[in-house]
Amino acid sequence: MFIDANYEGDLMEQVGVPYRTGLDPYVVKGDPGSGLIACIGRTINDPPSLVGTADPFRVQAYNYRLCLTNVAANRVPFYKPAGYNESTYEILFRYIEAGYGGPFFTTQLMSNIKTDSNA
Repeated sequence: MFIDANYEGDLMEQVGVPYRTGLDPYVVKGDPGSGLIACIGRTINDPPSLVGTADPFRVQAYNYRLCLTNVAANRVPFYKPAGYNESTYEILFRYIEAGYGGPFFTTQLMSNIKTDSNA
């Protein structure tokens, strides 16, 4: 077994392994009660030529490395950015309400009472 652990599946494409990229729509067509979630507003219908190939127009989600601490003297605060809209995270809130309690990212302790967090 081999795992292509890079962000964009480049190795899978090079060796010809069948795979798919994209997202599943959360909105059920014709059912307004299914819940429209920010940023997920359309269904992607891939042409047959894209099935099993890398799609140069769509990129898989990236993770972010965060350096966090609970020591006030050792941190730089971060704030809600201009234009912050809580509804953007509706899918996360629904996930939590459905019973998921975490973890939402890894927290590997480093020196100086900081974490190397992969979110």
